[in-house]
Amino acid sequence: MIHFNELGVGVRGLLVIAFLFLTAPIAAHMIGRVAYFVGLPPWEGTKVDEIHGHYNQQSHVLSSQPLPKGVFIDESNNSEGTDQESQHDH
Repeated sequence: MIHFNELGVGVRGLLVIAFLFLTAPIAAHMIGRVAYFVGLPPWEGTKVDEIHGHYNQQSHVLSSQPLPKGVFIDESNNSEGTDQESQHDH
């Protein structure tokens, strides 16, 4: 970009740099979440696990509130159920 010293090349170079600055944190976040969800152990220096108790391995739902044991969120109609029976009985 500096070598060519042209406006068009400079603008494209700055757009590439901006794209990298915007996408790198998102990619790193997604890689970290996938690693957590597939069961890779966290770094030994990790002090707080904020996701523990909020992610249901069966339904793959991440809740903002801790989920009670045995409860999952049914995404098909946004209602809660349990592992044994569903609360959809009409």
